[in-house]
Amino acid sequence: MDTQKVATQSPNSNNNLLVPIIIITIIIFLISALYLVSKITKGGGSTHTQDVSSWKTYENKQMGVAVTYPKDSLLSVPADEIKDKIEVSYVGPTQRASKKMQPYVTDGYSLTVRIRRDLQNKSLDTAIQKSIEDSKKVCRNDNSYSAIRKSNFDGKEAMSYEVTNCNRNFTVSFILLNGKIVEVIELYSSDNYKQVTHGILSSLKLI
Repeated sequence: MDTQKVATQSPNSNNNLLVPIIIITIIIFLISALYLVSKITKGGGSTHTQDVSSWKTYENKQMGVAVTYPKDSLLSVPADEIKDKIEVSYVGPTQRASKKMQPYVTDGYSLTVRIRRDLQNKSLDTAIQKSIEDSKKVCRNDNSYSAIRKSNFDGKEAMSYEVTNCNRNFTVSFILLNGKIVEVIELYSSDNYKQVTHGILSSLKLI
């Protein structure tokens, strides 16, 4: 009789174990889904969600580029006849309040587009390797450098790399434009500002 009772109770016992496992699995799934939604809501996703309707556009026909940038940022262009450099910068409230204008932004961002005349007739590989060598004079930690990424920018060949956990975080891109090498340097003090510079870069057009 005892053996028969054990045999009839065994399936119920398995069912009792299965129910909490299913409940725990559902809870884990819901927590993961809520976390993902919160990350997207906080702006951790693509720069494509930025409202650029109020941004300004600047064209430089000598360089062959046009850039769109936030209206509250500062556009700087050399005054000489050979205009081969464009800089868009923004100084954030923390740095403005300190009244200390460092050589580079500690709260904010800057994006510089320039033609590297010293690298003309060079390949993108040569240009980007030289850039990495030069930047390592300031940041010697090899772990701070991302892998070199190859891409197409507005139909033109491009390469880029990123530096993090250094005295300042930045991304460097090189674009091959009609035999000229165009360098784009993005400096940013936070991920939010990084999204802005990426948005400016994505607006860059070759004209």
